[in-house]
Formats: sequence, structure tokens, C-alpha cells
Amino acid sequence: MDAYADRVGRSVLLELISTETDPRKGGPKKSRKSRLVGWFEKRDVKAELVVYTAGFTVDAAFGEPGAVTVLNRHQREFFIESILVEGFPSGPAHFTCNSWVQPTRVDPAPRVFFTNKPYLPSKTPPGLRELRRRELKELRGSGTGVRKTTHRAYDYDVYNDLGNPDKGAGFERPVLGGDKLPYPRRMRTARPSTVTGKSLSLLLLPLFSSP
Repeated sequence: MDAYADRVGRSVLLELISTETDPRKGGPKKSRKSRLVGWFEKRDVKAELVVYTAGFTVDAAFGEPGAVTVLNRHQREFFIESILVEGFPSGPAHFTCNSWVQPTRVDPAPRVFFTNKPYLPSKTPPGLRELRRRELKELRGSGTGVRKTTHRAYDYDVYNDLGNPDKGAGFERPVLGGDKLPYPRRMRTARPSTVTGKSLSLLLLPLFSSP
């Protein structure tokens, strides 16, 4: 399905982001959006790793690549292991991704991947500062709403679903990850609270089931 969608123009788009800002526009310098090449041609390839290509058009004063955005206009998610950008005076730019990219029907915003070159917060190049800030905000999460399998937020919560106090006092369990017992912690699920206590989450699925 995605191969034929790619064929009719619903392709994966990439955009290269510079570490430098554009003084005329105020934001980072960007390449023209480029289509990922080879998806339809390699639709029948059965391999653990498939290599695709793309060509970027940039201004002569583009500077050093610092990030790349990926917009998945296919119907399904796909996994990116890494991206290699060559042809710049600064040398090859390596992007270690190891991440699933959701289609635009799930997440309309493009995914952003940064080069492997590390920066201290105070030393982050001006072209990457706003992208870094937005990425950090997304990964931290808002602390509200129900988590979905496609969410990337590292939203932590306490273990407050180990017991089932609604069944009686004998089913109460301590909350782990709070002030008294700081560890361990778990990912936030936003499940509804128990009837007995607002600070306890309702366990929706049994840990064990009899045959």
C-alpha cells in the first residue's frame, strides 16, 4: 500500500536544517524538501536493512547540517535506523535515529533527528535552539491525557496500581515511587482512579489469568 502511495506522490519528505540561522527569516537555514527515493522500486525487497536515498538542494552559505526532519505521508509507520548526509565542507553528518516515524494521520508534525555531535545547552548552535526546546518539551510530556502507544513522552508516574483497594482493606498495597519510597517509578498511563482513593490508579487488566 505504501509503495503505491509513494508512487502517486504520497512520499516521505526530508528537510535538512542548518546549525546557522537565516538573518532574513530569523529561523534556521533549511534545504528544500526532498523526496525519499526508492520506496516503490524496493517494495519487494525482503531484508533486515534497506537503504534509500534523497538529494538535498541548499544555498552555498547553508553552513553545517545540524538536524533533519522526516515527514511520513505513507499509511503506516516505518523504522529509521540512521541517516548519513554527505557533500558538505564540514564532512559527513551522522544521525543515529533508531526510532519509528508515525504517519501524518497519527502525528501531522515531522519528526526531527539531530546529528551525533553533542552540545552543552549553552553551546547549542542558534539554528538548533528552538528545535531542541520543542523536542525536549515533547519528550517531557504535559502530564495530562491518556497515553497512546505512539507517544514518545517520558512521562513518569508512581506505582499506584499494585493493589485493588476497592475490593477491601486486605487488597491495599503501598505506593512506590513517591516521597517515602522514591523507587521504582513507571511510565504514566492516565488510567482512571479507584473509587477508594484519588491517588490510586485502577488496574484495568489482571496480571495473571487462569486457563
